Amino acid sequence: MVRLWMLAPPDHLLLLARATQDRGAAVRQALLFIAILIAAVLLGAWLLMLLRRWMLGGSDEGEAAPGTIMTELRDLRETGELSDEQYREAVERLAGRLKGEKQPRESDPDGA
Repeated sequence: MVRLWMLAPPDHLLLLARATQDRGAAVRQALLFIAILIAAVLLGAWLLMLLRRWMLGGSDEGEAAPGTIMTELRDLRETGELSDEQYREAVERLAGRLKGEKQPRESDPDGA
C-alpha cells in the first residue's frame, strides 16, 4: 500500500520552494535596479562633460588653441619677426599679468 503523504510533498517543502523563488525574483529586481542606477550615473557624467565642454567653448586638450597670445608669440619668434629677447620679455609680462602683478606702461620711461 502506498501512503498518500509520500505522493504529495510536505507543506514545509512547498514553503521553502516558494521562498527560494521569491528570493530569486528579489535578487533579479535588485540587480536590475542597480544596473539602471549605474547607467543613469554614467549618462549624467557624460552629459556634464558635454555641458562643461560647451560652456568652456573648446576642447579639453592641453595644447594651446590657434589664435592664443602664446601661440602667436611662438609663431612670430619662429618666423624671425620677434627676437628671442623680445619673446622672453613678452612671456615675462604675460606671466606677471597672470600672477596679478602691476605692469609698467609702455609710455612710462622710468618704469614707475
